[in-house]
Amino acid sequence: MLPTDYPSIRRLWETTPGITISDGDSEAEVSAFLLRNPAASLVATTCGRIIGGILAGYDGRRAWLYHVVVEAEFRRSGIGRQLVEGSLSRLRELGIVRIHLFVMADNPEGRDFWHHLGWDIRDDIQLLFKKL
Repeated sequence: MLPTDYPSIRRLWETTPGITISDGDSEAEVSAFLLRNPAASLVATTCGRIIGGILAGYDGRRAWLYHVVVEAEFRRSGIGRQLVEGSLSRLRELGIVRIHLFVMADNPEGRDFWHHLGWDIRDDIQLLFKKL
């Protein structure tokens, strides 16, 4: 994924149920994120059109996956799995061995996708945040 992909990937985020867009998803923020984390964020294309994407970042020790999307008409064809496996492969090459992701509580389709890929829910931690 490149900063120039932002308009297409943003449209996917906006039209995918279960994806929550925040202030940190502006073009400037995502472009800066991609420049700091150039290796593992990917897009899927067909006929020159972006139909899926995964945003992945890492701090040298662990990684996070954000906004994994596939356009509705292309779901259940393995594209989401390929995006995840491609991103995880790149993260492993960087020495990352622990990866976290966020799924909104009201996104059962997203939760089912991750369970299908073998991911587990952690109930021993709570997410805290502070907006600066």
